[in-house]
Amino acid sequence: MPSSYETSDEIREYAPYKFRMGNRLVTITDYTQYIKNKFKNLINDIYVCNNATYTTVFYQWLLKYDNLTIDIRKDSYKYADACDFNNIYLWMVPTHNGNLSDSEINEILFDCNKIKSATT
Repeated sequence: MPSSYETSDEIREYAPYKFRMGNRLVTITDYTQYIKNKFKNLINDIYVCNNATYTTVFYQWLLKYDNLTIDIRKDSYKYADACDFNNIYLWMVPTHNGNLSDSEINEILFDCNKIKSATT
């Protein structure tokens, strides 16, 4: 059952992550722990990856081309955009049946955008 308060065990578990985060989101672990803790009433589980992991694991472009070159455009993806290098991808499992609503997703994104690193 979802709750809006932290138990003593949760505080012990999440306190080291919060301290290391320094109220900013930089690493994949930062995003994972922040969203799992802050939105535990909405999110049951989450997988976070950056652009390099996403293209390597899901599209296997970096394995196919061995690095970021113009050849990646052969796959009909404009990868060379500067904004593409800073993407963060989130796969979230909601605590309720069905999908997260647009307002729930926007709430998470808005909250993360307030403290994310400028290069994330």
